[in-house]
Amino acid sequence: MYGHAAQIPEGWTAVSALNSILEAYGDLERRVQQRITRRWGGVCAHCATSCCRVDICEEALESVFLCRVREHFDQPGDFDPRFGWLGPGGCRLEVGRPPVCYAFFCDEIRNSLTPEAREQLDRLGSIMDRVGRVGPRGLHLVELTDPGDLEEINLDRFLSYADRARRALHGAGP
Repeated sequence: MYGHAAQIPEGWTAVSALNSILEAYGDLERRVQQRITRRWGGVCAHCATSCCRVDICEEALESVFLCRVREHFDQPGDFDPRFGWLGPGGCRLEVGRPPVCYAFFCDEIRNSLTPEAREQLDRLGSIMDRVGRVGPRGLHLVELTDPGDLEEINLDRFLSYADRARRALHGAGP
């Protein structure tokens, strides 16, 4: 069965439903990343320290869902045990990053903002976390480690969360 109350459109299979989920998730992730990069990428590019940590990058390897997202979008598979996905220009992953990569903002960025702008930043940073809260048995999609769990994602619920996430992205500021 594909989720508890999922309605797979007629003619679809669990695989086509999963591909639809992967496509929508990756598209949303790209939009969130573009918004963050457009607004704060210059700060990150000139920073002398790195907020990226290998243990966070490893979550992208341990998560069956994030692995499938990366495969679906043909992302690099060459994980470096010392640097994770970090390359000279920043993260090499366009999609398939752990949600914390979008939720963390350093003090330099946060302190430069008004309280209203910080609220917008927090909403923007939480979008990928919120959209992933549709896994079976109350798990976040990132927490899925059994490939069989992917077939238990409720398509209707995911699409509803993704729609809300897209609307939140439009209201998340610059």
